[in-house]
Amino acid sequence: MGNNLPTILILITKADVGGAQVHVLEILKQLKPRYHFILATGEEDFLSKQAREIGIEVRILKHLKRAIRFQEDKFGLQEIKFLLQDIKPDIFHCHSSKAGVLGRLAAWRTGTKTIFTAHGWAFTEGAPKLQRSYGLLVESLLCRLVGSVITISDYDFKLAQRFKVGTAQKRFLIKNGVAKPQAFSARKTSQVLNILTIGRL
Repeated sequence: MGNNLPTILILITKADVGGAQVHVLEILKQLKPRYHFILATGEEDFLSKQAREIGIEVRILKHLKRAIRFQEDKFGLQEIKFLLQDIKPDIFHCHSSKAGVLGRLAAWRTGTKTIFTAHGWAFTEGAPKLQRSYGLLVESLLCRLVGSVITISDYDFKLAQRFKVGTAQKRFLIKNGVAKPQAFSARKTSQVLNILTIGRL
């Protein structure tokens, strides 16, 4: 597929404006000349629209939802499995927790080469105790069972090391890239500069 370029199928649950979605969009923009990308997501929103604008094929999976609902998730797993069998990608790259769990289970069933990028762990400090226990159990199993895992921050990498999530050989730290910054020169002043940064927490 894709003029003999390697095919990469990217799976992410939500397509709204957020850190993981902007991260995926930058991957699509920067690596598009080298790979044939297909994006699969659970909704039509910012990411799917932006991807189409740069010529990326988009598949909407109607059963891929963020909330945990076992009946819906069962259909979502089947949907992803059929997608993998249809596309047969060279690499299957999953982003976000729900897509990461269902995607890796489907990849395991189909024998698909897989990478998972963790945009924060469910077992992070401060999360509810039940969520931490369940999240750690699931990630410990999946990260050893299927493919490699990428973390995007020192904190998440060290957390994975601490709890032995994934093997050392398949655990990587790749921080988020940024677009080339514009040249900036501030006028010299004796006044204190007030800088406001706005982000989603």
